[in-house]
Amino acid sequence: SLANFVQTNQQGLQLCSVQYKPTSCFAEVFVTATFGFLPLSCLPGSILSTDTFARIGSFISVRSGEDSEWILRSRLIGVEISESCKPPLLEYRLCVSAKTLLSFLRKWFRNYSVSFSLPGYQVHKYIYTILGSSIFLLFFSMWNWRIAGWNESSPLYVPFLTRAALIIIALAYISFRLMYLPIAKGVFTKRHSYLLILLSSPLAILLDIVKMMAGFSVVLDGLLKQINLNKL
Repeated sequence: SLANFVQTNQQGLQLCSVQYKPTSCFAEVFVTATFGFLPLSCLPGSILSTDTFARIGSFISVRSGEDSEWILRSRLIGVEISESCKPPLLEYRLCVSAKTLLSFLRKWFRNYSVSFSLPGYQVHKYIYTILGSSIFLLFFSMWNWRIAGWNESSPLYVPFLTRAALIIIALAYISFRLMYLPIAKGVFTKRHSYLLILLSSPLAILLDIVKMMAGFSVVLDGLLKQINLNKL
């Protein structure tokens, strides 16, 4: 209970929880591709003492992601954190339509561009995933040339190797996007879960592209700033 937490966890943090409630069929598809249907930890409504807040520090002044950065910082300094409450204490009714989708995509790009720039956010994990896939594809494309010497009679020669590498990468992404994430987001708790996954797939891929573009923009901006500093 709240009283027990206040008495026994004066140096800890009790996170609140929020659940997104779609208000239309299109919004339900959007939630499937983004937040999911399970309660998520959030900062609004959380409980902590003034001593704990002083230990963690104040929020950084940015347009987006300051709450997530603050929670991450509290974990890094060893604050005892109690997970979000169930059932969720907060509900957010999400209203998305085809007319407002473009504005949501712009907001998605802006938020991730800001968040990726924050301390503690690992934009490199997205870049490394892309680079790793590219290196994997490059390695397999050179196999027949470097290892088999383009000798089709060689036991080391693998036909259609580049195509197979592309298929492996695509299958890994599809498995992650269409199987793992829906399970983690509680999509299969819905009666029409498979239809939601099917309808949300194009939107999910589009949002992944937006996040990738945001990550590259942050890396490129950092490189340009470094180049300008070196010139000075």
